[in-house]
Amino acid sequence: QMMMATARVFSSARVGLAAPRWQRGAPRMARHLGAFASLEHEAWSDKKVTVAYGGGFATLTVQANEHLLAAVAPPAAAPGGGAALLDVACGLGGLTRTAAASGLYSRVVGGDFSPAMLESARKVPSAGGASSPEIEYVHEDAQALTFPDATFDALVCGFGVLHMEDPPAFFREAARVLRPGGRLAFSVWAQPPATEGYKILLGAVEAHGVAVDLPEGPPMFHYADACNVADALSAAGFEGVVTEELSHMQWELSSPEEFWTSIAEGTARTRALLRAQPEQNSRAVRDKILADCEAHMAAHGGVLRLRMPCVMSSATRRSA
Repeated sequence: QMMMATARVFSSARVGLAAPRWQRGAPRMARHLGAFASLEHEAWSDKKVTVAYGGGFATLTVQANEHLLAAVAPPAAAPGGGAALLDVACGLGGLTRTAAASGLYSRVVGGDFSPAMLESARKVPSAGGASSPEIEYVHEDAQALTFPDATFDALVCGFGVLHMEDPPAFFREAARVLRPGGRLAFSVWAQPPATEGYKILLGAVEAHGVAVDLPEGPPMFHYADACNVADALSAAGFEGVVTEELSHMQWELSSPEEFWTSIAEGTARTRALLRAQPEQNSRAVRDKILADCEAHMAAHGGVLRLRMPCVMSSATRRSA
């Protein structure tokens, strides 16, 4: 039932509508792609949203950084031996800075569509010292990158695919800007109930939310499925696709209220979904989320620690 609720809430413009094509595994793109992109741009251009994200989900997503970078690491060579890495949807720059500090790249670029995110990323100094390359932060559309063909040896995208109106376009662009043999790795959230935070959220929306009109986006958990990933990356020009779950990821929060703030203020489509609810339903959803967090704490020694595994996929750009 929770999987069905997830499909309905996060792949349909109206809460409670079924998504039969998604259930069969077929890509289901938005009817109003421009509207979904506008929703994402508007949210991530709001500094209040980026601050809430930085204090919420960003503290969790960093747990995947080392795994993403290991999946694209160039062959052993002299430090900074000429390799170039692009971090797409770099957000606040945590993954970008980790790549720069690794010593494996002579060029590291972080691209994002959000000026607010880029502004925040530029304010944080690199951690690798004088030997690290200076990070280039640039305004980029993941689905229409401005770089020439075969520019990079590695490309990473930490949880950015979830925010794209046309993920296959991004995969094609990734293949284009990677050199033959270059490596791609990206992460998305695992589907509930494995991700306990989304299980709590979507259970509350299913129980107390109403159907609301929102710009329709791609199914949020489509690329948590290994078969969907293999099909999409193969079509885009990749080979050797590997998909694995990073099951170690856990989100430790100080209180149920912190969880609510993170999902209600530090997200895009979830924020829009919650804000569109009538006041009475919004209160009921919030109360249910807080109550379920309290119940989780009671069952786990008073600690609010949620299992939040992600799914990481990696592949190699075909040589021909």
